[in-house]
Amino acid sequence: MKILIIGFDGGTERIFRQFDMPFMNGLLDDNAAPVLEEDLLNRGWVEILSGVHASECGAFYRKALCDGTMNWGDYKFKDLLSNDAITPLWKIAEDHGDRVGVMNIPTTFPAPRVNGFFVSSTGAGLFKLSGIPQDFCWPKSVAAELEEMGYRVDIRLTGDVRFSDAGDFVDQLSTMFEKRVQSYIALAEKFAIDMGFVACRCTNLLQYALMYEIERYFGMQAVERQCRTESRREWDALLPEFYERLDINLQKLVEAISPEHVILVSDHANVAYLNKVDLNYFLREAGFQKGKIKIQRSLRAAAKMLRSPSFRKALPSAGSFLCAVPEPQRSRAFSLSYINGIFINDRERFGGPVDPAEVESLSCRIIEKFNAHPVAMRHAMSAEIYRPLFEGAAWQDNMPDIRINYPDTMFFTDEACAFVRPNENYGPVYDISKIVPMYTGVKGRHPLCRFDNHIGSLVHAADPRDLRLVHRVVQRFYDGR
Repeated sequence: MKILIIGFDGGTERIFRQFDMPFMNGLLDDNAAPVLEEDLLNRGWVEILSGVHASECGAFYRKALCDGTMNWGDYKFKDLLSNDAITPLWKIAEDHGDRVGVMNIPTTFPAPRVNGFFVSSTGAGLFKLSGIPQDFCWPKSVAAELEEMGYRVDIRLTGDVRFSDAGDFVDQLSTMFEKRVQSYIALAEKFAIDMGFVACRCTNLLQYALMYEIERYFGMQAVERQCRTESRREWDALLPEFYERLDINLQKLVEAISPEHVILVSDHANVAYLNKVDLNYFLREAGFQKGKIKIQRSLRAAAKMLRSPSFRKALPSAGSFLCAVPEPQRSRAFSLSYINGIFINDRERFGGPVDPAEVESLSCRIIEKFNAHPVAMRHAMSAEIYRPLFEGAAWQDNMPDIRINYPDTMFFTDEACAFVRPNENYGPVYDISKIVPMYTGVKGRHPLCRFDNHIGSLVHAADPRDLRLVHRVVQRFYDGR
């Protein structure tokens, strides 16, 4: 094999370095390391696959539909496949006569026809599956082979997923990657592929759930370890076990495939999830939005939040269980969950009250108020113009007019019921049955990216320092052969 790209969802070098992972750390030490930064409005995996910014392919985490409403939609894989201006990563290899093997890259459904094999993954609106449907694979016959090998598509931390205990949680995640590696090795040999791309989802799942425990583990001193309760000491053993098994299976993959070149990459990092940010709350407070009140939490959720010391300190009022929904005709601006940005509610895109000619001046007024707000300043947040920077881009209209710069440890939601409040879940994880997606961990802006020295030599000084870089160096690798 010429190139093997190994992706780790949420893969974070800082975390890998802290655990006993000799094979992984050997790869990290031996490879070139460009420092990349994502704005976290774009889907990182799609940047790798397409080589373009979301403004050119629509791959935002949340995409405003611009259909005369404030509704949003998910990115669809067909948006990439139907774009003639984009050469998907695997097509670069195919155009040079090579066979490819792609497995488990999030947001890739249904599987396209390729010269080799393609196994889709979940994401971008597809969250759970029963078994492995045929249109999840190319050729379709691969689905039955994966079933026989015990392949598991994904584990999503939703209400219908159950773990008997903490050990079962870690074991299921580790086994999922183990089966993925076994399946990939078997298919790579069967199809005699020349270029491969396989992704590991289990890192993100564990780190979203247990970032508090990971940070606590890193910060422990020897004396402190002796004072932990039994349930806390359980993670002290299970976390090293998870990363040790990850390293063992990574070594099996690389040694079995024996590629000439290896690229390690992730779609984003994982960091501690400390605070929630509600930009709609700020907009209402600043007079740019009107909202209708709705109850957003069950009595059980309310009781849990009231028991949380961090929440009681930050928001003692019962108003935290209410959420305001922006009124379309009375709101001049709005935001969406997952989006660190603000949309001007103009008449052309969203059917709102703002004249398109006033968008720029209104954006400037919002930015001025945001940057002067004491809460924004206290939390090191700042606002800046965003959408006008992408003049002429295919999906420019769907982009937020304003981008918010912020510390990695925040998540943007429309249900925080305060401008900024602590994440009530950030703390010791005693009960694995209570975890939900992004529980104590959240996306970080610096993804893992490692090229071996030859691939690294193909990086140009003018290249963007984001995940589009991976697509560019693979293109140059093939063009130069």
